[in-house]
Amino acid sequence: MPQVEELLFGRDAVSSSESSATVVVCSSVSPMGIREVAERLSVASSGRMKIVDAPVSGGTEGAIAATLSIMVGGDSHSFDQVRPVLSTFGTPVHLGPLGSGDIAKACNQLIVAATISAIAEASVIAERSGLDIAALLSLLEGGYAGSRVLEAKKQLIIDGDYRPTGIARYMVKDLGFAAAAASATGTMTPVLDVLRGSFDGLVSAGLGDLDLAVMHRYVQSLPRD
Repeated sequence: MPQVEELLFGRDAVSSSESSATVVVCSSVSPMGIREVAERLSVASSGRMKIVDAPVSGGTEGAIAATLSIMVGGDSHSFDQVRPVLSTFGTPVHLGPLGSGDIAKACNQLIVAATISAIAEASVIAERSGLDIAALLSLLEGGYAGSRVLEAKKQLIIDGDYRPTGIARYMVKDLGFAAAAASATGTMTPVLDVLRGSFDGLVSAGLGDLDLAVMHRYVQSLPRD
């Protein structure tokens, strides 16, 4: 969010322009924060500028192939204005008022975090049981355990190659946004609570700048019973 605020209100601020514009924020940010920034922008621009939040999912591969899932929040008119641009790199879906895109991204990240954590734990159990991990993960892809996360991270886990395509420590921020949304809606989150502890531990172990697949190494490093 600091980068967004600097762009909009800092030196050479976008908000000082006399033009009308719709600002698209594709970063994963706080839903409450983006609403507050939108109010400031409306005041600073005398109502000439609006914001839509449009975080994405699909990773580097999706960006290259222009197949990203784009989660959009904002009013319908603003969405119609920016949809042609967003459609050049993925599929934009309007989910509701401003902040809805970032709530959707937080939900997305909760699912991604749970999936990569389950894959990591299952892989370590299998390895320690003497299974061929490459054969197992390839087999799992064809059943109910298959997922885009497994497809994208399988080879990284097999090779122990954790060079980042999606940096693990960013998940701490995203899961925090999910927790805030859960608190605001009175939702109990037993899985989310465990995941936040796991990713906090991963970052504390010095693994946060590596790929999400490094959860596999983190699980390996935990003390055995």
